[in-house]
Amino acid sequence: MASARHPQRTGRFTSTLSIIPLAFAVAVVCGPLATVWGQLPRTRLTSVTPPVGQIGKTVEVTIAGADIDEVRAMSFSHAGIKAVQKSTESGGKKTPVANTFVVTIGKDVAPGLYDARVSGLFGASNPMAFAVTSREVIRESEGNNTIGEADEFALGKTVYGQVNGAADVDYLKFTGKQGQRVVVDCQATRIDSALHAICEIYSVANGRVRMLSFTRRQVGHDPVTDITLPADGEYMVKVFDERFAGGVGHTYLLTAHTNPHIDFVRPAAGVPGTTGTFTLYGRNLPGGQPAGVRVGGRELQKMVVKIPVPKNNGDIGLGGNRIEPLSAGLDSFEYTLKADNGVSNPVPIYFATGTLAVETEPNNTADKAQKIQVPGDITGVLQQKGDQDVYEFQAKAGTVFWIEVYSQRIGAPADPYLIVEQVQVDKDGKESDPKRLTAVDDNTTNLFANHFDTATDDPFYRFTAPADGAYRVTVRDRNFQGVGSARHVYRLSIRPEDRDFRVVVMPVGQNTGQNSNTAQNYGIALRKGEHFLCRAMVFRRDGFNAAIEVTAEGLPKGVVCHGTTIGVGQTSAPLVFTATEDAPELTASVRLVGKATLDDPAKVAAVAAADKAVVAAIAAVPKATAAIKPATDVVTKAQATRTTAEKKYTADNKLSTEAAKAKAVTDKKAIDTKKASDTAAAADTAAKKKVTDTAKTAADKTKAAQAAAKALTDAQAAAKKAADDAAKKKAAEAVKAATDAKAKADKAAAEATKAAADAKTAAAKAAKVAADAKKAADDAAKAKVAADKKATDTAKVTAASKAAFDKTDAALKAAQAKLTAAQKVETDAKKNVPATQAAAVAAKKARAAAAKQLARAARVGTIVLNGAQNNSAVSRLADSLVVSVMKEKAPFQVQTDSVVRVDANRLRQILVPVKLAKRNGFDNNVTLTWVGQPKNVQVANKPINKGKNSELLRIFLPANAPIGTYALYLRAQGQVSYSRNPFRVERAKGVQTKAGEVAKAAAAELKTAVAAKTKTDKVAADTKKASDAATKLAADVAKKLTTAQAAAKKADAESKSATDAKAKADKAAADAKKANEAATKTATDAAKALTDAQAAAKKAADDAAKKKAAELVKTATEAKAKADKAAAAAKNASDAANKLAADAAKKLTAAQAAAKKAADAVKVAIAAKAKADKTAADAKKASDVAAAAKVKADATAKTATDKDKAAKAAKTAADKEVTAATAAAKAKNVNAFPPSGPIIISIRSNPATLKAEVPGGGNLKRGAKLDVKVTVTRANGFTGPVTLSLPVPQGIADLKAAPVTIAADKTEGVLSIAAGPKATEGGLANMVVRAKMQYDGREALVDQPITIKVAK
Repeated sequence: MASARHPQRTGRFTSTLSIIPLAFAVAVVCGPLATVWGQLPRTRLTSVTPPVGQIGKTVEVTIAGADIDEVRAMSFSHAGIKAVQKSTESGGKKTPVANTFVVTIGKDVAPGLYDARVSGLFGASNPMAFAVTSREVIRESEGNNTIGEADEFALGKTVYGQVNGAADVDYLKFTGKQGQRVVVDCQATRIDSALHAICEIYSVANGRVRMLSFTRRQVGHDPVTDITLPADGEYMVKVFDERFAGGVGHTYLLTAHTNPHIDFVRPAAGVPGTTGTFTLYGRNLPGGQPAGVRVGGRELQKMVVKIPVPKNNGDIGLGGNRIEPLSAGLDSFEYTLKADNGVSNPVPIYFATGTLAVETEPNNTADKAQKIQVPGDITGVLQQKGDQDVYEFQAKAGTVFWIEVYSQRIGAPADPYLIVEQVQVDKDGKESDPKRLTAVDDNTTNLFANHFDTATDDPFYRFTAPADGAYRVTVRDRNFQGVGSARHVYRLSIRPEDRDFRVVVMPVGQNTGQNSNTAQNYGIALRKGEHFLCRAMVFRRDGFNAAIEVTAEGLPKGVVCHGTTIGVGQTSAPLVFTATEDAPELTASVRLVGKATLDDPAKVAAVAAADKAVVAAIAAVPKATAAIKPATDVVTKAQATRTTAEKKYTADNKLSTEAAKAKAVTDKKAIDTKKASDTAAAADTAAKKKVTDTAKTAADKTKAAQAAAKALTDAQAAAKKAADDAAKKKAAEAVKAATDAKAKADKAAAEATKAAADAKTAAAKAAKVAADAKKAADDAAKAKVAADKKATDTAKVTAASKAAFDKTDAALKAAQAKLTAAQKVETDAKKNVPATQAAAVAAKKARAAAAKQLARAARVGTIVLNGAQNNSAVSRLADSLVVSVMKEKAPFQVQTDSVVRVDANRLRQILVPVKLAKRNGFDNNVTLTWVGQPKNVQVANKPINKGKNSELLRIFLPANAPIGTYALYLRAQGQVSYSRNPFRVERAKGVQTKAGEVAKAAAAELKTAVAAKTKTDKVAADTKKASDAATKLAADVAKKLTTAQAAAKKADAESKSATDAKAKADKAAADAKKANEAATKTATDAAKALTDAQAAAKKAADDAAKKKAAELVKTATEAKAKADKAAAAAKNASDAANKLAADAAKKLTAAQAAAKKAADAVKVAIAAKAKADKTAADAKKASDVAAAAKVKADATAKTATDKDKAAKAAKTAADKEVTAATAAAKAKNVNAFPPSGPIIISIRSNPATLKAEVPGGGNLKRGAKLDVKVTVTRANGFTGPVTLSLPVPQGIADLKAAPVTIAADKTEGVLSIAAGPKATEGGLANMVVRAKMQYDGREALVDQPITIKVAK
């Protein structure tokens, strides 16, 4: 992902893939110092110039930084690199040269990067890198800003340079031969420089300048390139900053060489403890073959090598690597190729698990997926735009692998994107669309934002195979459509879960304010009695989630570190170093170790399940026990209810039975009376019917009689009208018949009327009988209804009573069954508790037996370039952690030493007594702010005001406090009137006092010497005068003597001269005579030789002999002539010498006479002089004594004067130094931010909660009592007794309460609080009721805050 944080996203390498070549060097620079708040000074190193030295050589370096007062020592992370402060000598006295050291690199020091530190008045500094190299290092000279002014250097040498300003450009030149492949490596960021370097390479030939290469930041943010020289000649390298920035921190180290250079290695990792086959990709590789891979337009070579991979002991290669924060959690070792053409740059090789493989193209699609073995480690390259790599492997259901991609962390520019899919196959074996399991981008975990940024673009994924089958992994760049190159290397690791961790500890700049997040480079420089804050960070691997204890080992006397705990799942914790007040001044290395327990997940789950079972079992017992009483109560109640129901049912049944009997009687009577009534009614009905019938019959008969009478009348009338006999007879017969009929009808009507009357009478009787019977029946029916109702009602009541009884009986039986079941449950629950406890103990033993103890040496982080507010600093790993104690004492320090580690349950109050140690007259307000407390935990931020030296702070763990271990501390802030380097003032004043004493003594001595000199001057003058007079007299006599002696001497000299002249003349005459005789003999010999030659010539027989003889004659003739001439001259000289000898004899006689006369005169003068000399000697002796005394007095006076002058100068200098030191030490207001020591709190679940009822609003008078009712609600499986108490906070007097125990089967208790006559008045802070209990094998405390106000 391209970002300001990751500028390499344009295709450039970062920290560790290609590392420093042979010319290791470092330019150590820090960014601008934060000055928003003044802070107490600590030595801070910002540059070492030059930051490089050659093996076996000595180099003079100067250092710069902040607060580097009185720096006297320089140390390195290798014992073979030693430094002494440079000094100058004058008058036999050595004076150290400030900030300058002479560094000697031993012959046994390997090339590489080492940390340099300086120590001064304000302790040891932060580390800055110092490079050791086997190459010769030369320095660029300014004025090389054009090609014509280029600095010349030879291939294989290294140039140390600096870009001094925005317009500064450095030109460097080297000479090479055609065909040479020259690697140009410009190191800047890799050596802690602020320079963002760009390199351009030019050829210069026939007046033409041509660019051969342009490269910007690639390797570790720096440019690396190579060129194959097209011809013999000169080549130029141009170096400048890509941002056109510059300054003292913009340094670089440039090397042009023909040695091997490794760009990367495939595979990128090896299996520990094996010898692996690796392919090197790079330049100038001996016997290297074309790799078919181009980097920056240059084709690389490849070379196959065997490399022994060491065991992984948790180290990371630091010798030649700069390890950035995001890579600080990896393990690696360094490899260097040694060849006939030199030694390569070191490269890191990482540790792998499983089968090693290298990506094989084509593998861009699922159908061309590369089959791999798992576990395994594959090295691949996203070679071009659009490239993606697909891998396929087989896995069994439930198999767990961690799939992780490394690219940015191994220095490559890729931004990997990881896709994991499950291959889907139908029943016919045909593949369908895969099931995506995940698509992962960045790992955003940042252990220490802005200070030590660890967020990375590299993804990871915990894979659990959902089924047996095939799975595919796709790796591509997040911007794969737009990027890709040979540099886009990645490492794909598919490994079994191997949980582990790596710890990094980094000193933290003293906080400059509550909301500040500014990273600054500091070393652990402690004032006496002071704390220093560090941050311990953890890289967690493969889901490792346990707590980690970080401890310090090898602490020097006077330095304390209580360690810290990085809690479960947490990423960091504060770590504090402390110097005791009596700690000596020192500088020492400290080793930090992270320790943790690695549990078996299955065993942990088993313990959790067992603990849960124990809690459930324990909770089940009181629950079961609690269920028995209600069940017993239910049985008792059911029994009582059944008894009541039974009694009621019996009574109701009796009434019902009686009512039934009465009903039977009334039923019978009702039936009988009803029957009688019915009979009577029937008779009545029959009678009435008979009445009706007889009445109707009577009516019918009467009507018939009337009809018969009418028929008779009609017949009679017809008879009367009958005209004939037949008619008359017929009419008579009709009359007769009608008469008979009428008589019959009348009779019948009479009988019917009578019968009707009889029936009516009978009916009246029957009606009465029926009425009586009906009344009797009605009465019986009413009685029956009443009896029926009573019987029904009583039967219903009885049935209800019976139902109620049956129900209560069933309820009783059910309650009894439930009671029996509850009793069984209780019995089973009680049996289950020890069983589950035993199982839990066994599970814990099994977990402990399976657990592994991990101990990992902590790595050390340091800031190279400071950050700004909320802007990231540039950080890296350092070689070691160094702790120092300075001479100065801390002006104040908050101390929480009485509370270091607390194991507490939720609902617990923790009171932290805070002491304020004040020194050097400090007495200002100090604010206290808690830092690091977990969510929901309640803390109180309170100041310690002026005049106070302590405070009590409260931490409360509420019921929703997160369970776990947490490290928190107090950040203090106070304004200090700070005097810088008062020791200098003390020293200066001491020197001033001594100088004053010396000056005073010198003045007194001078006065005495001057008086003595005056006296001796007078004596010397007087004696000198007398001596001069005697001397003058003696001189006059001596003069006469001298004159006489001179005359005598002259005479003697003349006599001696005459004697010498005579002897000389005699000798000269003798010599001349001898010479004359020799010359005469020579002439004679020459004449003879001539005669012999002439005779021989005459005898010559042939021309050659004649010619030779003639030449001999000629030679002899010339020799004779020369000898004759010499003989004549010698005779003349002999004659002249004889004459001079005669004259000398005469002069000698005269001179001897004059000498005798002069000697007599001398004798007279000597006698006179002896007398004068004695007088003069006596006077001279007296004068000499006086003069000697004067010389001595003069010398004494001069010495005294010089001493006085020197003493006055020394006093003036001392006064000036006191003034300067006093001015420098003038107190200034500075904000100090010392932390407290960390407080490690382990939060556990609470076994109970409390409720406190405080009467009267908590108002309590002295001498009175307050009864507080406390209710305990047990939780989380706790069932035991509870002891209540009243912990009285510090500062509260004469208040007490006797402990009260609430039994296991009880929930309430009363705590009686008594206020004595001297009880502290007012509202009392931090008052709680405390419950103490045994829970989970340890003492547990639960608090309930209460209000108490004490009044008189």
